[in-house]
Amino acid sequence: MNNKVWRGCLCAFVFVFGFAGVAQRPTRLTGKLAYVQEGNIWVQVLRQMSQGGQAVHPQWSASGQWLSFDQTEKVNLIPIEPIGQDTITLETDRSRWSPKLDEIAFLDHGALAVLRLEPVIEQKRIIFRKPDPGNITDFAWNPDGTSLAVATTSDGSNRMTRLWYLNANGSHSREISFVRPLYSPHFNLAGWSADREHILIWVGGFSESIAADGLPLVSVSVTSGDQQLVTERMLPYKDYVAMSPVGNSVLVVSGGNREAWTNKRLIAFNTVTGNIIGLTDDSIAVASCAWSPDGKVIAFAAGPNDREAGGGERAKQALSERRIWIMNADGQQRRRLTTDAQYRDEYPLWSKDGQHILFMRMDTQNMISVWSVGVYDRTLMKLVDQIMGPAPKDSWFGYYGHVQLPWFIAYYQ
Repeated sequence: MNNKVWRGCLCAFVFVFGFAGVAQRPTRLTGKLAYVQEGNIWVQVLRQMSQGGQAVHPQWSASGQWLSFDQTEKVNLIPIEPIGQDTITLETDRSRWSPKLDEIAFLDHGALAVLRLEPVIEQKRIIFRKPDPGNITDFAWNPDGTSLAVATTSDGSNRMTRLWYLNANGSHSREISFVRPLYSPHFNLAGWSADREHILIWVGGFSESIAADGLPLVSVSVTSGDQQLVTERMLPYKDYVAMSPVGNSVLVVSGGNREAWTNKRLIAFNTVTGNIIGLTDDSIAVASCAWSPDGKVIAFAAGPNDREAGGGERAKQALSERRIWIMNADGQQRRRLTTDAQYRDEYPLWSKDGQHILFMRMDTQNMISVWSVGVYDRTLMKLVDQIMGPAPKDSWFGYYGHVQLPWFIAYYQ
């Protein structure tokens, strides 16, 4: 295999962690980790699962028995246990696992379909058909997997994006009407609140150049269509929004400008009361955020807020100072978990027991590795030497400082 093809391949390794974790009481870091590397899909003891390369976006099913990844406008579903079942290939470029069941929603020739895989593989079911003329442009499961939000966009000069709600079995679909006099007629889905009563959307045009400098984030009531502005401008990245696993709070990395090293503050929005609390000040630029499993602690990655860097070595220096932090849900008792100046740290992922955080580290050669840190004693452990393959010299830059790490790693417990 030539180097060009080799660099484009996907490797997803699944490790059953058995490392001794350190916390307030003895625990072990457990779970399965899938990630992109040079090669193909591998499972457990380096068991090869696929060939061909050009694959990204590993995702775990709710039970962890299935792993999906995108590959050349197809989605492959790999059975992890028991080994020996055939891989299922879906002719689609967009899919989402249910958060509760081993079933996956995907676009199927313009319609929205769901395929159930456990306890037995069932025939796919069409739950929502595209408008005519128009297309399904986005969809998202609610937190308990009982319903979905769907965005559809009409064709023609007067294109309008519409918001729909439907049950997971395809019944009771209805349009959610909401007044948006101050916003563009187009939007994308950011996710659901934990109470299943609100859908968050990024509102803006189809222009990528406009979206690159930030879009308004709006909360829409599922029942009434009432809306509230969460922030006037933020970058439309999935890892810039985190829904609390309990309650009504949503974390948002707020701030316009496409440069990820400046003007990025962390705020908390309550979908019921509408209250907005600033959690960080303008001395730091937040890169990503995550709730602990009990919703009491926040992990986030942040570096200095550099308003002058336009790129080059100054921007690289600002990004290299990103570290992993934690704080209480109200912003109090903030403390830094990582301090090593040899690395840039970002994209925290919590362990199920809330006592470890997995995160990504980029070294001075732009190589990205996977580590864990103990929440209580900051004990560090390197889990994976390298993901994503050989790094181009400018890979540190990503898109103005933002690397799409959710497309290259998935953690399951």
